[in-house]
Amino acid sequence: MAAVKVIQVLLWCYFVYQLGGFASVIGPTLPDLQEHFQATLTETSYLFLSLGFALAAGCLLSMAVLKFLDPNLALAVCLFVGAAVTPLVALTPVLYVGCLAVVVAGIAHACAFNCICYQCNVIFHGNPSIMHGVFIASSVGGIASPLIASPFLTPRINSNKSDLPVEDSLMTEPFQNVLSILRQSPLLYLSQNCTAGWNFLSTNLTSLLLKNDTNFTGSATDIYKSDVNKVHLVYIIIGVAFLPAAIGFMILYILQEKGRIENTPQDVSTPYVSLDHRGKKGKCIFVIFLSLLAVTYIPFAGIPYAYGSYLTTYGIESSLRIDVHKMAEITSFLWLMYLLGRIVSTVVSLYVTQSTLMFISLMGTLLSIILVAAIGHLSETALWVGSLPLGLFTAPLLAASLGWCRTFVPLTPIVLGVCTMGDMTGAALLPYITGQIIGRFGLDWYMYSIIIYAAFQLASFGVLSILGRMLKTM
Repeated sequence: MAAVKVIQVLLWCYFVYQLGGFASVIGPTLPDLQEHFQATLTETSYLFLSLGFALAAGCLLSMAVLKFLDPNLALAVCLFVGAAVTPLVALTPVLYVGCLAVVVAGIAHACAFNCICYQCNVIFHGNPSIMHGVFIASSVGGIASPLIASPFLTPRINSNKSDLPVEDSLMTEPFQNVLSILRQSPLLYLSQNCTAGWNFLSTNLTSLLLKNDTNFTGSATDIYKSDVNKVHLVYIIIGVAFLPAAIGFMILYILQEKGRIENTPQDVSTPYVSLDHRGKKGKCIFVIFLSLLAVTYIPFAGIPYAYGSYLTTYGIESSLRIDVHKMAEITSFLWLMYLLGRIVSTVVSLYVTQSTLMFISLMGTLLSIILVAAIGHLSETALWVGSLPLGLFTAPLLAASLGWCRTFVPLTPIVLGVCTMGDMTGAALLPYITGQIIGRFGLDWYMYSIIIYAAFQLASFGVLSILGRMLKTM
């Protein structure tokens, strides 16, 4: 039985690694996708929005899937669907069909992700370090996928040497959102092909868009020179890479049905009474707790993605005037610190309670962003020093919060779906809201908005803790 658990954990890590890669590869491949679809940058930016809300919808769908299907069977079905649909993102010449493929693949992958979180809670109940460890794989996939995709990306040759005036560099959304997301792709600048694309995007794409957004897909001789577009190969590789995990989960399900391995329990044992026995007051508190839980999870992923998306913009367009390659380096190390934070939290969770880890992470996040707001404008080094702790402290929040949550209420598929839905919604929503705030109130509000998010999540965690203790006594 121990060997089966090891195989399951390895399959979980493999899938979560691929999920992190799928979510982060759209940014580096966006110029090639734009050429492939013959669409403007404004139009192709819908791929990001489609993915974000598809992931949130998949978390909600998992509530029903886990109610009617065995988790291993649900994982196999979702991954087969995701593997079949992912290549269609770049095989179709129609952008909106590509967006639809992103939606279907995102829903399937998010549903599978929730199945893994649920199984992790059931099989390793009382051992939160396993969940922390599984989440590490997602960060590794996010760092590795741009490098894997780079050999298939089209080199871009810059034909316009003029620089964009400083006063024109703060362009309106959604252009700024997409460029910022592209700039924060981890380790993107390390590859020769990616460096060529980076130089093209960072120096002249903004100027070209401001001059003529609707004609961005004009002739290649005016904007860039490219060979045959191979971006579809990236998404074929990503889709095929999901198949080993899908086959593995299907084998586990077949062996389970034949009685060769133990059937995974479907209900998490808990000392707390069910919702039906809480009484009218208990039900009311539980509903409030669940509603606030969904909102509280929004900043968990929203803060690092909002901060990382606009960090390069801040460094370039603020009084610092930092070189774009330096900002790429800072952003890359921000995500490396995010990975390190998940590794450290896996070890720390063996020695401290999840409530303690949550409090440390939330306080660290708030103090880190206050620090970078206070000293970040002074120099490049100050911005670097202030930014890296933010990645370290935001990384443990999702896994720690799930471990913390189950000390108050059973981590049922419904509760789990609400939590992860809020987390993934934040990853799509807060970068957009932050861009709107910057566009309307100026670049200084970049830091202020992140401080507000961090203060909100700390305050809401305090309220949730009070409600949770009330639920335990009912």
